[in-house]
Parts: sequence; C-alpha cells; structure tokens
Amino acid sequence: AASDVYKRQIQKGVHEIMIFESRELPVFTLYDVDYPVCCDLIVLEKIQDKVGDILVAEDKIRGYVPSVDADGVVDRTIGTFTVPDVDIVCSALNWMLEEGKYLTDGEYEIPSTDDLKRQDEYGITELALVVLRVLRTVRIHWKKVQNL
Repeated sequence: AASDVYKRQIQKGVHEIMIFESRELPVFTLYDVDYPVCCDLIVLEKIQDKVGDILVAEDKIRGYVPSVDADGVVDRTIGTFTVPDVDIVCSALNWMLEEGKYLTDGEYEIPSTDDLKRQDEYGITELALVVLRVLRTVRIHWKKVQNL
C-alpha cells in the first residue's frame, strides 16, 4: 500500500521531468467538458497488450488495411481504407484520458470506453483522428531524443 503510493509518486515525478516539463497536455472536449489527454509509455504498453504491435494498432486506428502478398509479407505502402476499429480507438482514448487525469491529479470522472462508444458528439473517424494526433506526440518526443 504505502510502497505502491511511493512507487507511483516516483513514476509520476519521472514523467513530469522527462516528458511533460514546460508543456501543456492536449485537451479532448466532450459535451463541453475539457479533459487533458496524454499518450506516454504506459498508454503504449496498454495498446501493445491489446493489439500486439503499435504499427498494427495505428493501422487499425486509421482504418487502414495493408496489402499482404501470397507469402504473407505485409506491404504498408499499398492497402485499402475502411472504418477505424471502434474498440481500439475508444480503448486508446480512454487510456489517454486516464493518463491525463493521473498526471494532472484530476479529481473528476472520465468517460469509460463504453461511454465513448455511446456518445453522439463525434463519429468514429473523428475519434480516430483525436487518438492519432495524441499518439503522434510520443513520436515527436522520440525524434527529439534521436536528435540529442
């Protein structure tokens, strides 16, 4: 119990120093309520646990089906678009909302995955775009690290 709280405080401190120093979190608005969102390694890990591969998850979020040849080789340069995967889009957004709440010490309720599926303010393509925009913030930080 106490050690778990201590570990969480250490993890939080590391996040604030390494990732969130001098920048604000993006905001997702649902029914006129603003929620901070964040995609960090915790969220990426949850996405990996659900889908297995971040690139495959990104394709599912986009609604992109890459071409696969007769030998099973995937070619991401050729493919077709379809409807984004509702479950992974809403799950990823929920995890981003959870992380935003945690990092800001928020004392509010966030929409559940099912709430996000039931809402009528955004279509699935719009929700997918929100998730992709927040997901790209991780890539921006990765590029900064590569340029050190």
